[in-house]
This record gives sequence, C-alpha cells and structure tokens, in this order.
Amino acid sequence: MEEQHKVRFGLYTADLRSSELRKGQDTVPVQNLPFRILAILLREPGRVITRDELRQELWPANTFVDFERGISTAVSKLREALGDSATNPRFVETVGRRGYRFIAPVTRMGEVMTSPVDIGKGPATGSATATTTQKEEESIPPPSGLFLHRKLLFSVTALAAVFLIIAVYWVMPLPSPKVLRIVQLSTSGKAEHAGSLHTDGSRLYFLERDALGWTVMQTSLAGGEMVSVKMPFPDSYLLGISPDKTEMLFTTRVTEYLGKHALWITPIQGGTPKRVADLLVDRAAWFPDGRRLLCSNGEEVFSVDRDGSNRQHLFNVDGEPFAFNWKPDGSAFAFSVIPRDENATLWTASADGTNVHLVLPGWNDPPGECCARWTPDGRNLIFRSSQGGQEDLWVLREPGSWIWRKKPILFRLTNGPTSFSEPLVSPDGKRIFALGLEPRSYVGRFDRQQNDFVRASLPELSFDLNFSPDGQWVAYISAPGLTLWRSHVDGSERLQLTSLPARALRPVWSRDSKQILFQSAPSKKVFSAYIVSVDGGSPKPVIENDDLFHDYADWSPDGQSIVEGLEPGTGDAGISLVNLKTHQISQVPGSQGMHFPRFTSDGHYLVTTSEDAKSIFTYDLQTKKWKQVGHANQLYKFVRSGESLYYQDIRDRDQAVFRLDPKTGKAERVGDFSKLLRGGVIRCSFEGFAPDGAMMISVFSSWANVYAFDVELP
Repeated sequence: MEEQHKVRFGLYTADLRSSELRKGQDTVPVQNLPFRILAILLREPGRVITRDELRQELWPANTFVDFERGISTAVSKLREALGDSATNPRFVETVGRRGYRFIAPVTRMGEVMTSPVDIGKGPATGSATATTTQKEEESIPPPSGLFLHRKLLFSVTALAAVFLIIAVYWVMPLPSPKVLRIVQLSTSGKAEHAGSLHTDGSRLYFLERDALGWTVMQTSLAGGEMVSVKMPFPDSYLLGISPDKTEMLFTTRVTEYLGKHALWITPIQGGTPKRVADLLVDRAAWFPDGRRLLCSNGEEVFSVDRDGSNRQHLFNVDGEPFAFNWKPDGSAFAFSVIPRDENATLWTASADGTNVHLVLPGWNDPPGECCARWTPDGRNLIFRSSQGGQEDLWVLREPGSWIWRKKPILFRLTNGPTSFSEPLVSPDGKRIFALGLEPRSYVGRFDRQQNDFVRASLPELSFDLNFSPDGQWVAYISAPGLTLWRSHVDGSERLQLTSLPARALRPVWSRDSKQILFQSAPSKKVFSAYIVSVDGGSPKPVIENDDLFHDYADWSPDGQSIVEGLEPGTGDAGISLVNLKTHQISQVPGSQGMHFPRFTSDGHYLVTTSEDAKSIFTYDLQTKKWKQVGHANQLYKFVRSGESLYYQDIRDRDQAVFRLDPKTGKAERVGDFSKLLRGGVIRCSFEGFAPDGAMMISVFSSWANVYAFDVELP
C-alpha cells in the first residue's frame, strides 16, 4: 500500500510523489506543469476536470497569467510526452470547451484496475464496469369490482402478474460483464502476438519468440513460473490440445508465415510424434470428439480423420480462414477470414459445414474481428475487435430463446490503451486469458567509435526508414497506428503526413527529395501506391480505383514512372510499370510470381524476389531477360546504396545483412546483429544507411505479454 502514489496506465507509470513519468524502464521527460495536470486527472479518472478547476489548482488566486493559453500548452505537452493525440485520444480527452478527462484504465499500485468511462459507447452498448440500472417494478392495482367471482379475480391477477414479469424482463437490460481484476502473467515481452493460447484444463500454453525462433511455453492457469515445453522439433507452432487433454496438434513454421505446413500429433507427456499423413495445410484444429481435424488450405475449409484419411470438403470462403473454435456442445464452430484487404471478419458455421454466415455484418467499418472463443456455457463469444488502430476484447451474448431477445447483445470488455487479442476462456468461465500487445522498439545507428549500435534520435516504434537523396530528411512509419512521418535526420521538424484510419508502409523518397511514394490502405481498401508532398497535403493514388493488393512500389531513376508488385497470393498479373504523365500501365514481361521490385541506382536492372522470398532475380531492362542471382532463407527488404543493393535474411541465425552486386549476382555478408540478439533482443530489422554511411536498424525488444482477466459474465 505504500506505493499507492504510483499509478499505472498502459505502458506508463506516474509517480505522483516524485513527479516522475516512466514508460517501462525508461524515464519520460515531462515538465512540471504538464505533470501536475496529469496528477489532477489521475485523481479522478473518467470525471471531466473543468479548465476553471485546473486554473484554481495550478495558480494562486492572486496570479495574473494567460490561464487559457497556459492550460492548453501544458495539455499539449502532456499529450506529446504520452504519445497521445487530441483528435484520437487514448489517455487525455478534450470534452467540448469544458475541460479534460482521463479516459484510459488506471491501476494504483496494490489496487484493481478500473475503467473510468462508459466504454460501451460506440458500435455497441454496454460496459465492463458500468452498473446496470434496472427499472423497479411498478405496482399494478388489483382489479376492482366486488361483483367479480373470486376465481375470475385470481385469474385476472395472475395474468396481470405474468404480463408484469414480461414487461419488466422486456425493459430490464442484461447485466454487463464485470472485470474484477487484471493480472499480468508474463513479463518477458516475448509472447508471440500472432500465436494463440491453449489450455489442458490446468495449464496455459502459449508461444514465445526470440532471435532463434519459437518456443512453446506453459504456466499454471492460476499464474506462476513460465516453463518451456520440450517439443519434438524446433520452431514448433502449437495449434491445439486434444479434447481429452492428452495430445498436442502442432506444426513447424520453418518459413515464418509463408507456405503450407505439415501437421503432427504428439503426446503431452512426451513420446513419438506422428505426422498426419502427407497433409499440408494453412490452419487446423481438433474436432470435439478428437477423431477428426478441421483444416484450411487456401480458401477451402475441410475435415479429415486424425490419420489424414477420409477428407471431406465443407465450404470455401473469400479469403484465408483461420482461428477455428468449437461451440461447447459441438453444434457449430467460429472462425475468422482475412480477405485481400486484410480486414478480418468473424464467421460461424454448423458442424457439418452448412449455415455459414457472417457475424455482426456492418457493425464495424472497416471490420477487424477475429479469434472468437465460446464461454463454457455456450452463451457468449469472446472476440477481438480492431477499431481505430486499437485492439480490444468484446463479449457477444448469443440471442436468447425468448422471441423478444432474438438479437445478439454486445459488451465491451477492454478499452485500451493496451491492445488485447487471442482470448481464451478458462474451463470454469471465470477467467479470460489474452495477449496484451506491448511492442517496444527503438531506432539504432552504428557508431564506429564505440563499434556498437546506439540509439538514434527518432521516436520509439519507428520503422521502414528511408532517407532523402539530398541527405536532409528521413521518412518513417510510426506504430501502432502505421502513420507516415518525415523529419530531419536528427529528429527535428517532425511532420505527420497521413492519419488514421489510413495505414501506411514502405515509404520511398523521390529523386528530387520533394515527394514520398508509399503503400497505403485508406479505410477498408487494399494496400496500393500513393504519393504525398513532403510538405503535407492529401496523398494521391498512383492508380485510380486500384483494387489489387500491392506489396511494394519504387520510383524509376528518371522519376517519370512507378513500378509496383503484387502481394504474394494476390494474383498472377506480375509487376506493373505506371507512367505518371500518361497514366498508362504496362506489365514487365515474365514477371509473374515476382515480388518486391526495386530499381538499381543506374536504372539498368529491376531486382525482385520469388513468392516465397527465398530467391533473388534481376531483370535487365535493356536485354529484357531475367536471371536468378541469389538465395536467402527469407529475404527482407531491398535497400539501394550506391551501385549495390543490400538485403537482410531474417531467417538467418544472426539476421545477417548482405550486399548484392546486380551485375555479377555476387552476394557477400557485410554484417549481422549477433551481439544484440544474444543480449535478449527479439529482432533487428535492417533499415538502410544514414547520409553519413552509418547502418540503421530497428531493434525490437518486446512483442506481447500474457494477461488474465477475472470476470463475471452475464
């Protein structure tokens, strides 16, 4: 209790006694006045603190200053310290012209996290912490008239009572879910945010990721020590626990997320694994009886016996189905679908593959729902919804049997600032486990004097760096919202060039350093190429009404054309050349199956990869001939520097960087990140070279942690 002067919200901890703000282990510089405003807001989270109240607390009565401007400036600096936004706030919300309120859940050390505002507002109603107001039953006077027969009187009274009960039930809302306590189970930050959670009834299983790959971890459902599980193969990816809790269904992701995968079954207590025939799939899950497997391959959902025999087609969807989960009575299963635009949708189907339908059509635009799990009583679906760059947990109450409750009811369980996903309900229905996304990264530059990487002066969670040809500017993507920014190389004169809901990736400067080409997905559209001025303004599409999913774009050396590739699996149209003056589109001959195009500095070659990102090809723009020139375990990003191209092999043990001579096809290893990786870093992403020649990287030290929510569900 002696630490109740410390308040935690999201990744931040405010020490109200020492006036210190920390983000994780790092101290966040914040001036005295902004911190005092933060302390005032944290005293009563959820309540609107008026500007007049702030004035009275911040300045003595005989002080004569521009209070309005002082408060506005201090709040602006507070938001800057928290990485917050006035237009899309996650911590400090402006309430009209009245004042401000703190809208994120807070935890005082030693107390239970509270959610201060009505988080049910928005796409659905209800709140995890709101109390339900029930209308009291109004007394109905008994029928009068002494002449009525006593039996008739009894019948009328009974009928009135029935109607009264129905009326009360009609107007009485269901009680909202309540989050009683939130417990952080893991602290390493290495939980794989793309992995799912599983249980055998007493233990919780999840994936951790480090520099060398994946490790299956386990801990008690009540929490405790995290212990690795000895799996038959390295990089094992757990798909599910058998219904009788004795076996694991798993695969090995030797090519990250690309390609099909073999299925294996192994005893939990150890033993010889058995492969499920020669079956290759994208996803899989157990049937409720443990005798069959529910699988997906591309757009198809099908089932097989556990030995791989007796394959039965169930249905096809428009996209990639994943995250299968069965209703407790085995009558239906839920799953999600990722179409080309990457906006996941939630679906259910009957056990025999019939009655396939979309859940919550039109509720969230663009949609972002996935990873649903039924509660043990089969009445609620717990799922993740992505809205405005934030992922939260929701509860979908199944329609009741009464005719007036035929519509599902939605409740919001979390409301940021931490994004939560991959929910799992405990066997008794009293706990919900989830992954809390807590990414931590910084931009590093190689210091020749220290012979090591040091932190650069760019914001945390910045990646996809690209330096302007004149050496003055850098463009980068800021997570988690995936917005495009530019600044001077030293981090000064920052300017945000895109805003949510549009997402941005892979910026490339024009040769005159006046424009930036990048990939963007405005609203629910697929990623395609856009151009924006370095001074800001509305981004313009390279191809109007483009409905193809593109992976990368680059300027031609003369700046007159744009080259674009398709995302792997999107189609076989190959690589396109777009003339910016005539808007004519042509295809590079023989480019089907090629991806991530990049021009060499002299414009003589186009360099691409194969669909599996393993092979490197060059296209001679003069001779019109293709040539395979290199190979990688899994290639990441071409970077142009001088006459050479550089790339990273992210499946290399040390995530090494190579220099490629496009003319000769010779590749040589020029560096790796073994020191950082052995020091506990999860991943180092090669970002290119600063104008002074220093190598730049993004260093990721944390992905996610496992959390447990003690809940009361309706």
